[in-house]
Amino acid sequence: ASASLEEGVTFGWTTPIFFRRFLPANDTSLLTVRDSVLLWHEGLSSVWASDTCAASPMSLNDRFYDEQRKRFEEGNPPLFESAILRRWRDAWLSLTREYLDVSVGAEAARELFERELQLFVWAGVHRGCSHHPTHVHEDSAVSGTLYLEVPPGAGGIAFDDPRGMRPPFSRNRITHRPEPGQLILFPPWLAHGVLPSCEAATASGAARVALSFNVLRVPIQGQASQNDWEVLADSSLHVPIE
Repeated sequence: ASASLEEGVTFGWTTPIFFRRFLPANDTSLLTVRDSVLLWHEGLSSVWASDTCAASPMSLNDRFYDEQRKRFEEGNPPLFESAILRRWRDAWLSLTREYLDVSVGAEAARELFERELQLFVWAGVHRGCSHHPTHVHEDSAVSGTLYLEVPPGAGGIAFDDPRGMRPPFSRNRITHRPEPGQLILFPPWLAHGVLPSCEAATASGAARVALSFNVLRVPIQGQASQNDWEVLADSSLHVPIE
């Protein structure tokens, strides 16, 4: 949206990132969903073990994502669907609206929520030095991650400056070392990635397990799918100076 300047300081086109302790680190629901995710991941990994192209931890995680994306596009629930996950979905949508209210205003939040929304939820399992390269989510309005298991030394999530990787912005990066139960919401156009978990692999061999999700509008039959990732594109802040 076009806007004029007012007296004071205007922070134009900011990048809002929402961070909250969603559940205590030892909450039993985190452990229950973690165990379900690992059960499916290990079961599918054993099936794919004979495929040498998918034998590395990073390749296995990518293939695990592809399987989950396929289920979503076919209209099937996640592999680890449960009553817990259904409760979490409702809570995530409520927090998404709160996040939008603060970041871009109640009107923008209302415009998104007046249509039927859906969440694509998938699990990521990182072992060894596997990582997830920097990427964005072009087909969504809001992206989020809930951490289920984060062993000591596990890789953090890194956010890169959306103004680009050329100087003077190329060194700007936010790196967060998550803990179980923490939730992050962020704009889907914000470039982000998962750093390697080599230290965790050396220490214990435990997996870094997280649930990620994208908030999307349900397409209207007969209409082209609407790209909503501009919802958080005009988050500006004005601070008046007396």
